[in-house]
Amino acid sequence: MEGLPASRNRSFAWCVGALAVAGTLMGCPHTVDRMAKASAFEQVVLPPPIDEPPPQYVLGSGDLLDIQVNGLPDTAQRCRVGVDGFVRYGPCGDTTATGLAIESFSSALKVKLARFYHEPIVEIQLVSTSSRRCVVLGEVDHPGSLNLFGGERVLDLLARCGGTARAAGSDYSETLAALDEAIMVRNDRMLAVDFKALLERGDQRYNILVHPDDFIYIPSNVDRQVFVLGAVGSPDAITMKADFSVSRAVAAAGGHTRDAYADRAILIRGSRGAPTVARVDLLGILEGREPDLQLKTGDIIYVPGRTSENPRFLVDRFNESFVTAVAGRYADEVYDRIDR
Repeated sequence: MEGLPASRNRSFAWCVGALAVAGTLMGCPHTVDRMAKASAFEQVVLPPPIDEPPPQYVLGSGDLLDIQVNGLPDTAQRCRVGVDGFVRYGPCGDTTATGLAIESFSSALKVKLARFYHEPIVEIQLVSTSSRRCVVLGEVDHPGSLNLFGGERVLDLLARCGGTARAAGSDYSETLAALDEAIMVRNDRMLAVDFKALLERGDQRYNILVHPDDFIYIPSNVDRQVFVLGAVGSPDAITMKADFSVSRAVAAAGGHTRDAYADRAILIRGSRGAPTVARVDLLGILEGREPDLQLKTGDIIYVPGRTSENPRFLVDRFNESFVTAVAGRYADEVYDRIDR
């Protein structure tokens, strides 16, 4: 994987999402059987994600705290959790903070401060955090890593990033964001957040609470790309050209491997919250028995296969463990359902 082009960085986040979409669809108990019998697109309705609260916050290295004994302003001190995991406050010396909830850390300080104050009440305020973050990339005004303080929702993060990017012009009315193709990933799994429904129709079912390490990617509607994954020579995002078809996309990805189930490829199209899927007889197309299919921007072609050349072993030098984990979640299940 040496010498990757600069565009690989831009397409990698989307490629991760494409893998997660394919994994979600493949994980549905009846999806593979339905697609094996169908040649037309079928709607797959994914339920809105569960709006579950993030786990209790625990302190980490770099977090900044305001600490004071209640009623004693002279004891006020701003402290940072050190790289060694300790906080150095007043007469307490070093006190372990990393891995503790704020309430637990407060109790630990109270025990130490009881030697100097009568029944001290310790007040702690989290000023900033370096250990609780998420990432928003793509077509937003200010992409990057964001601190989380608790209670933030998807719209809160997009607002902090300045909203979706707009094309330069007199009224900046043309958005550069391909909302249909936007993704949100948590713990190596894509959440069925319909960004188009959330931002254009105000559907609050998709305005879920954000967890630490969540990843949001808003792709561009200017970049014309399709994604070819699975048992092909070079799984990747492919830049579309005029009259781009399934056979041309697979050829651009290095062709299918010898172990590929080329007659059972899958084409995924449309919103990531409610995609449509269809079986594609790639072998029939290549042999001239089936008509070639024209692709649209954002389409995902997945070619299942039999051996280690398949996506469970797809690696990317920028994030090998993450992609492998995403692919590995669904690869075995897919292979078990396909006739050998």
